[in-house]
Amino acid sequence: MVGSSEKSVYAFVSVVVIIVYAYLMFFTEFSVLLLKIAIFVGAICGVRIWMDMNTLEKRIAGIESILEQMDKRLNHLESEDTEKSKEWTESEINKVKAFLLELESPA
Repeated sequence: MVGSSEKSVYAFVSVVVIIVYAYLMFFTEFSVLLLKIAIFVGAICGVRIWMDMNTLEKRIAGIESILEQMDKRLNHLESEDTEKSKEWTESEINKVKAFLLELESPA
């Protein structure tokens, strides 16, 4: 990850490059060439951002599908736990009934 001091250096360098570019653009005869270069670089950056957005959308879709699968699995496990708790409760009730029948029966 980029530290704050590195970010400030990047910002300073960016400002210097913009100032030099503006000077060359407006006060020299290379302005048309520089404008073409700027348009080309902007197009490349735009395509790169568009590609990153597509990749990000695919990753988000993948994460959403994983979350849906996890939700389905969790619901399945919860339903199994509910069935097991019902079985456990019924078995406990049967044990209590058997114990009460033993107490009621004459020994």
